[in-house]
Amino acid sequence: LQYSNRVGAVLGRQDDVRVPRSDVEEDSWIVVRRVIWELFEVFYVRQPLSGGGQVQDFVAWLQRNSQAMVGFSAGVVPIEANMQDLYGSSIPESEEKYWKCIQLLIFLGFNEAALDLLGMHSAWSRWQNKETAVKAQFEVLESLMTLLQKMPRLAGSDPPAVNAKTFTNVSDFSNYRTKWLSACSQLLSNNTLWHECGLSSQQTVTGVQTILHGLLGDESVLEQCTRTWVELLCAQLLHRYPTIDSLSELSSLAEYCIDKSPSASADVVVSVLLAILDDNVQEVVSLCSQSLGPWFMAHAPDLLEARHELHLAEALRKPLPGRQGDQFEFFV
Repeated sequence: LQYSNRVGAVLGRQDDVRVPRSDVEEDSWIVVRRVIWELFEVFYVRQPLSGGGQVQDFVAWLQRNSQAMVGFSAGVVPIEANMQDLYGSSIPESEEKYWKCIQLLIFLGFNEAALDLLGMHSAWSRWQNKETAVKAQFEVLESLMTLLQKMPRLAGSDPPAVNAKTFTNVSDFSNYRTKWLSACSQLLSNNTLWHECGLSSQQTVTGVQTILHGLLGDESVLEQCTRTWVELLCAQLLHRYPTIDSLSELSSLAEYCIDKSPSASADVVVSVLLAILDDNVQEVVSLCSQSLGPWFMAHAPDLLEARHELHLAEALRKPLPGRQGDQFEFFV
């Protein structure tokens, strides 16, 4: 795992969407190699305690690479670029992209980054300056931020973030999440508060209500607010199907999201992902050999053979009848 992490770092792995990427444009094939390398790490190297833990590791992969892969979709701007524009604005909520950016961050699980932007809303300073007209806006924003800070997540194999509401037991998670969703519904149904908020800012009403609908798993909202299959799949796993724990269920959902938001420029990532979810290791190796080059093929066996219980080494290193070499050498 340490070896895999080091290689991922060399290839440009980045975990925090708030940290701007280098001004130097990344080569698209370096991006492809990195995201597939990390995909191998999730399914062949890491040792989660359960199938659900592996799915949470996959969600982390989706989060981490969602913005790196927007370059494969024409006209889609990485979210960090929009965030930098908002950081430089004196009244960020006046920008058209403000609520769209916050909504996307939340639906992708980047709650800390979303909280940063919500904290920049001018209603906070106006309320501190005794401007009573923004009282309802202040209450709406405060309630939303509290909900985001208490949003539950299932644990993967990495240590949970500081102050994160993380569960290792699905039953405990589901019980807590039911109460948390009820709190979201109660805020959404507070018509008096929404009316008062709308008197000072209809944009805040629309922006926060959209977020609440997404947190409650409204599929149309998640589809509307995400732009690629990676973002849509991440949002679905976080807000509609957070307890999926089998590769067959995950495969079906991935195919659904890919069909909804196709990205032709990254066909190899899609093909490798679906082959992994179908547990077709030979197809995975074949696809990589066709597209990712000798460097990747020279190092990929180290990852594929890491999960001893999968017995991949036996299959890949088995000598081929009538040929000089084994299965993996044949593909290389």
